[in-house]
Amino acid sequence: MPRRFYEQDGNLNLLKGRKIAIIGYGSQGHAHALNLKDQGMDVIIGLPAASQSVAKAAAAGLTVVEPAEPLAHSENGSPRRARRLMRVFDGEALSPPPVWLMRQAGRYLPEYLETRGKAGGFLDLCYNPALAAEVTLQPIRRYGFDAAILFSDILVVPDALGQKVRFVQGEGPQLDPLADGAAVAKLSVAGAGKAFATVAETVQRLRQDLPKETALIGFCGAPWTVATYMI
Repeated sequence: MPRRFYEQDGNLNLLKGRKIAIIGYGSQGHAHALNLKDQGMDVIIGLPAASQSVAKAAAAGLTVVEPAEPLAHSENGSPRRARRLMRVFDGEALSPPPVWLMRQAGRYLPEYLETRGKAGGFLDLCYNPALAAEVTLQPIRRYGFDAAILFSDILVVPDALGQKVRFVQGEGPQLDPLADGAAVAKLSVAGAGKAFATVAETVQRLRQDLPKETALIGFCGAPWTVATYMI
């Protein structure tokens, strides 16, 4: 969270009582964290366990957790992210650049076809955390891409809301259109939590099973895109 955000009038009240996470902890980060703590916020500092700053942060009454993103060290000894894709987002130029492909988990892989056959239908595969994690990992095992892409689909959203979604072989997704207000009114979030929980479990499995140097990419459908399918 940028310091300039909480220093703006009114923003501080929005943050009070919330947990604030700070990743990156130099002398300015320490002062930043103490300022937030003095304002009544629960401040969490992301630090690797071996960092010399852990004791300093703990002595100041700050909660310290080890980030999920592992840290390596550059030639000059400064910390850097181990995942190459994330290092590019930090502004580092890498050669060769990190590589990942759209639809890198899919029908071109014989192991994917075998796994999908076990699942039954496409949505059954999306909602099965063990199998969805497996097909996400398959191209990483085979080609060693720098990032895995969560196996799911943007249409799990209308399906979770109660709209009938089916994937027809050779045609793609088909939905019963929302033709009027009455059809929209029938949509319900009652079962959405259960459906989305399976996606969350897939993410948890992947974070455990992916190599530490491999990033995980998630995605979502923009409201307009999802709406065009639903209507």
